[in-house]
Amino acid sequence: MTLSAKNWGCDHFMEYIDIYTRDGSLAGKARVNSISPGWIDITGSDITGPDAIQQPVGRVGKPEDIVEMVMFLCSDKAGFTIGENICIDGGMTKLMIYHGEHGWNYSKGE
Repeated sequence: MTLSAKNWGCDHFMEYIDIYTRDGSLAGKARVNSISPGWIDITGSDITGPDAIQQPVGRVGKPEDIVEMVMFLCSDKAGFTIGENICIDGGMTKLMIYHGEHGWNYSKGE
């Protein structure tokens, strides 16, 4: 089961699901993880300029970035990955500030 915890409006939602699946018929049969995506461009356009280059990876996310993680989590390779919220945002969470916010504008030397 893979859900986006942020979309459920509660940071503790994944903990609830984890506890729920440990009880009853799902115990030992379900791995509960979540994905918190950052800015993912679903239009297929080529986003450039400050919106793209401010990203630590130098681009906006693509749907394929999320798909790859979902495929991993659904595979046997993730068999030991349980109860994790995986942030896929190209490192933007680490910046904590975005171009145009709070009077800050990204320039390539920063």
